[in-house]
Amino acid sequence: MISDLLPTIFIDDASIGIYCSVEAVARYFLPSEPVYAVALTEGGRAGVAVENTNGTCDLEYMQFNTAYLKTLSHAGVKTSDVQKNSCYPFHLAAWRIRGILRRGAGRMCSQVLPGITPEALPCGHF
Repeated sequence: MISDLLPTIFIDDASIGIYCSVEAVARYFLPSEPVYAVALTEGGRAGVAVENTNGTCDLEYMQFNTAYLKTLSHAGVKTSDVQKNSCYPFHLAAWRIRGILRRGAGRMCSQVLPGITPEALPCGHF
């Protein structure tokens, strides 16, 4: 019977940003807007690596720069972690945003969301 089958969770490319953003903000106790706004702004997709003029690449959904990822190697973060087809890049972004919030929430928009205008995201409520 169909009711005896386990549910299948299929997350397509269009909805992974929502799903993974919600999962990440829940884990890091953040408001949902920043992580999802970064995902929308970056516009990355699975398997996408954008080459930059300085020889670095921006990877996957959250477009993490390979030079930045190298600075996290001491914490065990690898480029291959970001390139997996999973929610890891969203969790990494949430972790980074949480760190910025801890250092000073008043500057959050200028540090985390420099391309987002206050009209697009009400930054003042963080």
